[in-house]
Amino acid sequence: MKNNILFSTPDRFSYWYSISNKEYILLPPLARKIIMLLESGIKTEDIWKQKELERETKADILYYLHKIEYLKNQHFWSEEPETETTFGQLTAEMIQQQLENLKVLTFEVTDKCNLNCKYCTYGQVYQGHDERQGKNLDFSIARNMLNYLFLLWKNFSAHRPQRTISIGFYGGEPLMNFELIQQIIRYISSQTLENIDFTYNMTTNAVLLDKYSDFLVRHDFKLLISLDGADEDNCHRVSHTGKSSFAQVYQNIKNLQRRYPDYFKKNVSFNSVFHSGSKIERIVDFFKTEFDKPTSLSELNNANIADVEKYKNLHQGVYGSIALSDRGADIDRKLMYGSPRINLLTYFLHHTTSETYSNYRTMLYGTKRYKLLPSGSCIPFERKMYITVNGKILVCERIGHHYTVGRVDKQGVTLSFQEIADRYNQYYRRLSRLCEKCYMQTTCSQCMFYLNLEENPLICYHYSNEQKFAEYLSFNISYLERNPWAYEKIMKEIIIF
Repeated sequence: MKNNILFSTPDRFSYWYSISNKEYILLPPLARKIIMLLESGIKTEDIWKQKELERETKADILYYLHKIEYLKNQHFWSEEPETETTFGQLTAEMIQQQLENLKVLTFEVTDKCNLNCKYCTYGQVYQGHDERQGKNLDFSIARNMLNYLFLLWKNFSAHRPQRTISIGFYGGEPLMNFELIQQIIRYISSQTLENIDFTYNMTTNAVLLDKYSDFLVRHDFKLLISLDGADEDNCHRVSHTGKSSFAQVYQNIKNLQRRYPDYFKKNVSFNSVFHSGSKIERIVDFFKTEFDKPTSLSELNNANIADVEKYKNLHQGVYGSIALSDRGADIDRKLMYGSPRINLLTYFLHHTTSETYSNYRTMLYGTKRYKLLPSGSCIPFERKMYITVNGKILVCERIGHHYTVGRVDKQGVTLSFQEIADRYNQYYRRLSRLCEKCYMQTTCSQCMFYLNLEENPLICYHYSNEQKFAEYLSFNISYLERNPWAYEKIMKEIIIF
C-alpha cells in the first residue's frame, strides 16, 4: 500500500498524511507543488527546470527540498514500491484469550415484546433472525453458560488484577421475563470468583419500568432506554393494537427521574431510532428539556433487509438531517458521541492519528498484539458474547442469527475455538482480495457480517482507493478546521473501550 496521501480541504488547506506513521503535515503551497512533482516521477535534480516553479526563488525551493529530505530520512515519506499486504489468521488460542478477557455477556432473556415497532429488527422489514415465537430463555441454559465461563475465568483469573464483567439483558423486552433476570443475578451473587466484579445492564422500552425500577436501582443497572423523542417522533413505537406507547413510557421515565435523581443522572441513557417521522431539532430539544440528557441517534439497520420498499419508506439519514439543519454544529455539541458526525470523527481520530493509545504498552513500545486481519470485524468475543433465547452463541446481538459460533442447551455448552477460527479464516480469505488493495485496511470499521459473504464477487461498499481515502481524510479534517472545539472535547471526554 502507498505510504502517503496528499489531500486538500474545501477551505483550500493542503495536507500530507503518512499512513504508516498516522501523522499529518500542513503544507504551504510551494511545498505542495514540489511534492506533487516528486510524486509524479520528477527527479530531485530536475525540480529546478519545472515550469510550475519558475516564479519561485532558488532559496525557497532549496528550503523545502531539505525539509522533504528530512521527512524521507525519518520514514515519513516512502519512495519504495507498493507491496502486497500479508494478513494474519485467527487461531483457537487467540479466541480463547478473548473469552478469558470477556467484557460483556448478554442474554436474550425473551423474544416476547409488549410493543410492535414498525421498524423492529425482528419485524417484517428484516430477515436473518430466528422466528419470534413468544419464547423465554430457560434458566438452565443461562446457568450452563455461566458455569462454563466461571470455570474458564477461575482458571485464568488467579494471577490477574481486579476486573469487571458486565452482564446484559436483552429482548424482545427483557422485563417481560423479569423472573429469569432475578434468577441469573442471584446465581451470580452465589458464586465466588477471585478478582472479578459483576455489573448489570439492560436495553428496555420502559413500558414496565415503573413496576421493576426499585430492583433495577438496587442492583445499580445501567439502563439504555429506547425512546425516539417527543410524541411525534415516537410514532412508530406502538402496541400490538396500534396504540401509541409514548404517554406511558414518558411517565415511567419521569417517575424514575423523580424518585431516583442521582441514579437517573448516572445510570440512564437513551437511544433514538431516526426514521421518516423524526425531526432532529425536536428530538435534541426534547431530551435536553425533559431529562437534561442527550440521546444516541441510530439509523435503521441497513443489513438483512427483507422488504426494501418498507425500509425506504421508514428510512431517513441522520447525518444529512444534522448537516441541513441551521443548528447543525449546536446539535453536534449537545449530542456529542450520540451524533453520527461526532461518532465518525471520534473513530477517525482514534484510528488515523498517532495521538491515542489503547494501553500503556502500545504507547511506550508501539507493539501490536495481533497481525492485521481483513475487515474491521471484531475478533470473536473481543467485545461481547451474546446468547439468544434459543441457545445460540453469537459474538454480537447486531448480526444475523445464522452466524452462530456455538450452542448452549440443557445438556451443556458446545463451543469449539478451532472451528470458529477455521470459519473466520475462510471469510478472511475471501475478504483479503479486497482488503489488500484498500486504503482503509488499517482503519476499517466495516463489520464483515454486514456484507453478503456468499456474494460472488464479494462487494464492500466501504472499499477505498487512493482518491476515496483522500476524500475521507479531507471530510474529517475539514470538520476540525471549522469546528476546533470538537477535537478537544473528543480527546478529553470520549474514551472508546
